[in-house]
Amino acid sequence: MIFDRNPSPTFSVSKSDTSAISLSLAELISHPSSSTIPETQQNNELIFTGLAAYLQTYSFPTLLRKNPTIDFSIAIALNTEFLDYSITIQNRRRKCDEDCKAVAAVTSNEENDKRNHWNKIFTSILKKITVDDLGNMDAEELWNSIPEGKQLIHGGRGRQDLLNHEKQLHVKVVFDGRSKHVLLVGTKPKLDKKCITIRNILSHYHWRLSGKDVSIR
Repeated sequence: MIFDRNPSPTFSVSKSDTSAISLSLAELISHPSSSTIPETQQNNELIFTGLAAYLQTYSFPTLLRKNPTIDFSIAIALNTEFLDYSITIQNRRRKCDEDCKAVAAVTSNEENDKRNHWNKIFTSILKKITVDDLGNMDAEELWNSIPEGKQLIHGGRGRQDLLNHEKQLHVKVVFDGRSKHVLLVGTKPKLDKKCITIRNILSHYHWRLSGKDVSIR
């Protein structure tokens, strides 16, 4: 649940795979059609973190089912004072030598066509997603304070309930250890109207830590 924001890249691109495409999250969400444009530099990393976690949880598996010969991943690099996120798209390494030779022969026009193709797909996905920053909630400590099912008493809600509601609503709760913030990520209608139980669970356990209520937005 705690999204790893280690600046080391999470995926290394094979030098022999010239078809690998890297799309910057910053550029994708700054597209004119995007509704998720950071207002300040301070918000950038949190928005990127939330979007990256959502993509890994929901979008990549869906795209992989439709494109079984392609791998999708998030790469993270330290860029001056902030973390720079990018989407990496490449053919699976297990493909045969003949396919690799064909990949090497890709022309610049074909590469641009592929880049434009995936750019449109991810821009379309990201423009529907909203990142709701619930603030500094001591994310790691909060996550550790939410009990597993066997630790619950008097029918209370715990981690499994949180995970079940995430899956049911197709939203993502991100406990970010770097900023200590908790993020709620998904489509705006669901965040506004469907996440009451998730907010109540977070509010209950955070109230035990600090007394701050995030259930009413």
